[in-house]
Amino acid sequence: MRTRDYVIFGAVAVGLWLVFRSQGEARTIEELRSDIERAIGRQLFDFEVRILSYKDIIFDAARQYELDPLVIAAVISIESSGNANAKTWEPKANPPQYSRGLMQILYTTAQWLDYNGAPEGLFDPLTNISLGSKYLAYQYGRYGNALDMVAAYNAGSVFRMASGYTNQSYVDNFLTAYNRLAKIFIQLPDYGNWI
Repeated sequence: MRTRDYVIFGAVAVGLWLVFRSQGEARTIEELRSDIERAIGRQLFDFEVRILSYKDIIFDAARQYELDPLVIAAVISIESSGNANAKTWEPKANPPQYSRGLMQILYTTAQWLDYNGAPEGLFDPLTNISLGSKYLAYQYGRYGNALDMVAAYNAGSVFRMASGYTNQSYVDNFLTAYNRLAKIFIQLPDYGNWI
């Protein structure tokens, strides 16, 4: 998504650019956890803490591929719940194979994105987030809007019916994850330093 397109997801997206990195005192996610929990009025789930632990990698990939960092975080949320070792059999893939890592990258997709490593390398968070973000950027360039980008990330292409996308539940889960994570990431300190 280009900067002008952040409005697609509302004003929250602009704030998230501010949130993902702090120039202030470095604090671990565990140190921030109680402050965030107090601000949002509930305890963080473990998967939310895991995703927050990758915020610097997410921010770097977002900058490199001109994406909203929360889009990347939301995809991680619905694909793996922040589990870097996630592995899922994908029988509908051509050929059938496992998707791996935080963003559940297929090895054939990784190769198409110029990845030359072994399939096990897709479990590395930096590699996985970089490739997943590159694929999101490709889909955005292909379709030109954020929801089509997300639908195509999941299905390879956009397929529509009269009632929405053929994978509408994936798109709906993405929007839910995006909004849920937005409330959390906005609470990170010094977010105003990153406009």
